[in-house]
Amino acid sequence: MGAVTTSLVTGLIAGLWTMSLRIAICVGFSQVIAMTIAGITGTAAPMIFGLMLNRDPGVWAGPLETAMQDLFSSVFLFYSSLALLAYVLPQYWP
Repeated sequence: MGAVTTSLVTGLIAGLWTMSLRIAICVGFSQVIAMTIAGITGTAAPMIFGLMLNRDPGVWAGPLETAMQDLFSSVFLFYSSLALLAYVLPQYWP
């Protein structure tokens, strides 16, 4: 529920800032998916690393896992925004 609320607020701010409903939808959709991916990797990474490496899963809840969340979420956020903007604003893309 937090991802949806945050994406609605972010999309609303982006839409008001650019005065474009299409950009607001792109930003909001990309934000909710990126936050969902962050939640999935935040839950799964310590369990997977703990089972694969037979180490304490709590160790992976620190900086390494946070870096993984940032990496996966940022990559998806940028590529989904690029794809959505290319679809809804084709006049700006070759």
